[in-house]
Amino acid sequence: MNIDNIRINNRLSFADHKAYVRFVADAYFDTDESTGEKIYAPENARMALFLGFVRFCVDGIQFDDSETYDACLNDDYLYSEFLSNEHKGAVYAAASDASDIAEFEKQRLLAASAPFNSMITTILEEYEKLLAAQTRLHELQIQKEDYAVKTMALLSPEENAQLNKKMLAMDFDGEKLAEMIAEKFMGDEKLIKKLTDIGKRRA
Repeated sequence: MNIDNIRINNRLSFADHKAYVRFVADAYFDTDESTGEKIYAPENARMALFLGFVRFCVDGIQFDDSETYDACLNDDYLYSEFLSNEHKGAVYAAASDASDIAEFEKQRLLAASAPFNSMITTILEEYEKLLAAQTRLHELQIQKEDYAVKTMALLSPEENAQLNKKMLAMDFDGEKLAEMIAEKFMGDEKLIKKLTDIGKRRA
């Protein structure tokens, strides 16, 4: 690449200004390779502003075979010229217009994604409620099992064995167990008080 006879042009035609602006504005956005979604990537804009300066504002660059404007990225002299012109003339005008376009496009993308984001938020909130309900149900189940263990401990070994035989011999369920325990303790104030105390500690 030869830059011995370059000249800086700070007054662009309308067509070149428009092309410069579009080149920089497009650089504000990238595409997610996994989803194909358009994403805001302002970190790319400054490099595009420099390359656009070299392309539209610098005349007289002679490239070697197979070289492109990317060869200018590491040229200190061209970059110093860019810095000298960044806040005036064609570069400043292109940067300003490109920034306006990028901001408009960013807001459009945000508005388009708002309903989807709202739906995701609602789903997450409902999922958290479900997890909380499941946790509470698990806690109640543990309390119920603990109460059952403490209640069964009040039976003598003989009574426990007899109860197990009955459970095996019948279509057993929790309601029948409650009836059998109530039948056992009916009228026994001392044992009923023990059951009541267990229930109070559990609560």
